Amino acid sequence: MNLLFLAPPDRRPYELCYFTSFSENTFVCVDVATFRRHDDWFRQFAEFGCKFNYIFPDRKRAMPSKLFHSTASWDTYSVRNLLDAIAQNQITHIVSVELFSFLSREACLLSNLHKEIHLVPIIWENVPNHPFYHLPFYRRNFLSTLTKLHRIICATEKSRRHLASLRIDEEKTSVVHPGILVEDMAWNYSFEDRPLDILFVGTLNGHKGAHLLMPLAEALISRRPGLRIGIVGDGPFKEEMVRLKKKHYPNVEYFGNVPHNKINRIYLASKILISPCLPVKKLGILLQEEQFGFSVVEAMGAGLTIVSTEVGALPEVIGETNFIVRPEINDFVNVLDSILDDSHFLKCNAERNVGRVNELFNAKKQSAIFFKELDS
Repeated sequence: MNLLFLAPPDRRPYELCYFTSFSENTFVCVDVATFRRHDDWFRQFAEFGCKFNYIFPDRKRAMPSKLFHSTASWDTYSVRNLLDAIAQNQITHIVSVELFSFLSREACLLSNLHKEIHLVPIIWENVPNHPFYHLPFYRRNFLSTLTKLHRIICATEKSRRHLASLRIDEEKTSVVHPGILVEDMAWNYSFEDRPLDILFVGTLNGHKGAHLLMPLAEALISRRPGLRIGIVGDGPFKEEMVRLKKKHYPNVEYFGNVPHNKINRIYLASKILISPCLPVKKLGILLQEEQFGFSVVEAMGAGLTIVSTEVGALPEVIGETNFIVRPEINDFVNVLDSILDDSHFLKCNAERNVGRVNELFNAKKQSAIFFKELDS
C-alpha cells in the first residue's frame, strides 16, 4: 500500500501524524512555499524518525482569479505532476482533506484516470450543514468527491456527527483521532518546579479568544501578585500581548511565535493551559468551531490541566477530568482560583492527562489504526 497525501497549500499539514507508522510508503505532495513556511513542523517529524517521500509539484489556481480574490483553499496542484508521481510510485490510495475542497475534487479526477486508486478524505469540519456544502463551487467539489469515496476518516466524533446532516452513509465513516509525537512530550522533571502557572498557546485572534487574555490576566494578577502567565503565538492581537507584558512583567511572559519543534520546553515549564476558544459567526451563521486542538493535546501530554470553553470538539478531546467553562472572565477566574493552590490535584490530573494522551492521541498508535481503516 502506497499513499499520496495532498497537503493543503499555505497551512501546517497536521495530517502527517496519521502516516507516522508507514512514513516510507507515504508520498507527501506539498508546494515549496508551504514546505519552507512550516519547516519547523516537517523537521519535527524528521527528528521523530519519519521518512516521508516529498513531492514538490507546481501549484495552480482552481478558481478564475479575475472573479475571486486569491485564497489558498482554492489552489491545487498540477495534475501532470501528480500523474507522474502516481505512475512512478505505484500509488494505491490518495488522501485529501475535507469533502468540499478543491484538492478532493482533484483527487477524484486522478482516481477517474486510475480506477484502482482509492480516495480517502480526512474530515476536520464539524459544523452541521456548513455553508461550504451549499455554495456553488464548493458544492460541486463535495458532490464530485461523494462519487469516488472509498472511506472517510473523521478526526473526532463531532466531525462524524456533522456528516449525518449530509446524509452520508455511516458505514463509510470511521473516527481516528489524530495524534502527537508522544515521545517528544516526555514528562521529564518535577511538576512543582514549573515556573509558569498558566499558559496560552495559539493564534492570537478572536476565534482562539486572544482578546480575553488581557482582562483575564488583569483579574488574576490583581488577586495573585506572584502569578506567572505565559503566552505563545502570533496574530492580530500581538501588539496587545506586547503591551500586556510591558505592563505586568515578570507576571506575564510573551514568547511570540515559537517553532513547533521547540515548544515542548514551554509546556514542560507550565502547570495549566487555558483555551478560551469562541465560535466564529457571520450574519448569525455559524462558520467555524474548534476542530480538534493540537495545543491542548500537546499540553495534556506534558501534564498540564486544561481549562477550556465548550466549543467544537474541545470537550471530546480534553475528557472529564479537565474543566469546561463559559467564555466569561469570572468563570475562568473562579476555576483557576480553585485549582492553582491545589498542587495535589494538579499532579494527579497531570498523570491522568498523560495517560489519556498515550491511550487516545499517540501518533504511532493512531497511525496504525488509520492504516487498518484504509482497508476496512
